[in-house]
Amino acid sequence: MYNKKSIKSKILLPILAVVGFTLVGCGNRGNNINHEPREIENVTFSPNDTFVSSDVLSLTNQQMLDRMIESPEAIFVLLDIVDTILLRDIVTLEDNHVNNLFNELVANVDDVDAWLQQFGFSNQEQLLNAIELQELRVEAVSHLINVTDEEIQEVYENWFANDDTVFEDYREMIYGMLVHEQASEIQFLELARIRNEAGLTIYNEALAASYDSYLAMIFSEVPVNTASGSYEVVASINGFEVGIGLFFEDLLYHFGLEVAFMEIDRLILKNSFNIEDGAIENAIAELRIDLGADFDAVVASAGFTTEESLFEFFETILLEEEMLSQKLMPSDERLQELFENMGTTVSGSHILVDDEVFALELIELLNEADDFETTFADLAREYSNCPSGASGGDLGTWSIGQMVPEFDEAVLELEVGDFTLIPVETQFGFHIIFKTGGAQTFEQAREDLIASEILNQQRTPGVVEAIYRDLRQSANIQFTHPVLQSQFDAFN
Repeated sequence: MYNKKSIKSKILLPILAVVGFTLVGCGNRGNNINHEPREIENVTFSPNDTFVSSDVLSLTNQQMLDRMIESPEAIFVLLDIVDTILLRDIVTLEDNHVNNLFNELVANVDDVDAWLQQFGFSNQEQLLNAIELQELRVEAVSHLINVTDEEIQEVYENWFANDDTVFEDYREMIYGMLVHEQASEIQFLELARIRNEAGLTIYNEALAASYDSYLAMIFSEVPVNTASGSYEVVASINGFEVGIGLFFEDLLYHFGLEVAFMEIDRLILKNSFNIEDGAIENAIAELRIDLGADFDAVVASAGFTTEESLFEFFETILLEEEMLSQKLMPSDERLQELFENMGTTVSGSHILVDDEVFALELIELLNEADDFETTFADLAREYSNCPSGASGGDLGTWSIGQMVPEFDEAVLELEVGDFTLIPVETQFGFHIIFKTGGAQTFEQAREDLIASEILNQQRTPGVVEAIYRDLRQSANIQFTHPVLQSQFDAFN
């Protein structure tokens, strides 16, 4: 059953989706926050300054910027800046609206600053700015939203009418929820139109291409306005020029840690583990065979613009596999434990009939056959009463104890490759059993046990990330940007 708290959650979820949050809870505890919208100011960008250093790799600000702009998500960071500049001029939010939403978000959080840092925000103001932008976007399209009294009444009746609640207590809350729902459906096209009317121009070629792809995705016919400009200016709107420094700073909050990790992790793997170039080339060749004529298109759509980038991608995957194989290698004691827990396993086939005399006749046919394995499968398909008859009587592999005792006892007495010369009677009828495989020794089962343990029991995201954290700590990673360093320290 929904309640007042869950309604508030539904109103806030669109905000949280934008900044990558999950709603923690709502309550009555407030915070003494007086949100003053941040000034959008261009900041200095020093391309040759060191951004991150480590034992395996150092990256400059320019190298980081180049890598972050390559991301398909970079355009959305630019649009956040552009929309904040634009929408503050054309719409107005009610006093304390942003503060109230922020308080709802953090009401049940004991240490707000630690909570924000955990999710990539260096302070409360960053989250307040994200909330403000989302609400500005909703307000910008509000003239296209039409929430009727009937819709509000329907939601109330579906969720609350049986709870002895008062409609007027929930009316405003339900209205807000429906406004946000409608806004999420229409704002993409409307905001594209508003940006175009305000003269949005993108000077960076990669970002312009990304925006063009975005517009195509939302079926917008708005054109992408591009122009040649100085390197220092990324875009302009309503007379404001978005500088490369401002864009770089916002990119860092979204992708800085992730991009740095991708580069550093790849080189840590290369320095710590070895794989043959031929293995990488074989992996690419297999993908080429699987995709056939679609190979080039699929690879390009995944963002691999050069053979080198594709090679590095597969190299990283295979290096990670090697890392996991070594780091997650179970001990001999663990393997022995797994082997003992397997129990005795055998494999085989059978023919099940109702009559013992008929079973003896089939055994005679098997004894006379030149190729008794083929004959066994043919007889099972023709005469067996068991569903396994359709597959030639094959029962696969099973552990002793899974079958009825008479069946298991007969199987254990057989040598691999033999069949029963006397029909085995059980509650199901009379069986002719062909033993195709016996119990494995520890050494025979060892490789399968290792693969199973690594794949199914230990390779959880948390375990894998813990291995990477250990490797990063040994690489002496240092960020010159204080916010990224604090995020790195908190993450590790």
